[in-house]
Amino acid sequence: IEELAKLPGVISIELDDRKAATFLDIASQATYASSFWNSGIIGSWVDIAVVDSGVDSNHPALQNDESGIREIISSDFSGSGTTDDTLVHGTYVAGVIASSDNTYKGISFGVDRLINAKHVGGVRSDTLAALDWAILNPIDGAEILSNSWGYGVFDCNEMQNINYLFDGSTISWTKYMDAAIDYYDIASVVAAGNYGFCGAKSVTAP
Repeated sequence: IEELAKLPGVISIELDDRKAATFLDIASQATYASSFWNSGIIGSWVDIAVVDSGVDSNHPALQNDESGIREIISSDFSGSGTTDDTLVHGTYVAGVIASSDNTYKGISFGVDRLINAKHVGGVRSDTLAALDWAILNPIDGAEILSNSWGYGVFDCNEMQNINYLFDGSTISWTKYMDAAIDYYDIASVVAAGNYGFCGAKSVTAP
């Protein structure tokens, strides 16, 4: 590098940026998940709904929990005619939650039942229907909802029109989720920070 820097016409030399890749074997350490695992807390007492682009129920990392075969129940609210994950996103989220892979272990790898509620994304009637089913389906309702999706708004004015005062009180999604959490005593984990076109107050639903 020093020799290159001495060549005529070379003003400066910069090293290539390294591409950051986060893997579950690193992420679980960053969240101190092992401190819970060592105490026997592996998620086996909860059923978790992945309200997303679907889940690949045949993925080998999702097949088993600690005691045997994991049950995955699925329903499609996207109109696609399949509960499979054609976008890969929902399967990725399910893996972060419940992967039983020895190296890339999910944070709650002991979950015995995953609820795959496939929807399009954004706050639409299909999303609310997917959430209803995830909570109230006759097989077993979810104690935890994973909502890793956004509004799909890419314009500041449009975002302001949707969010009004940014306080959440006027959005159907927040009213629904507040009521569901209070009434059914469940937890909802939601995505945040995907959008920032309007500055510090531009985080949208969910």
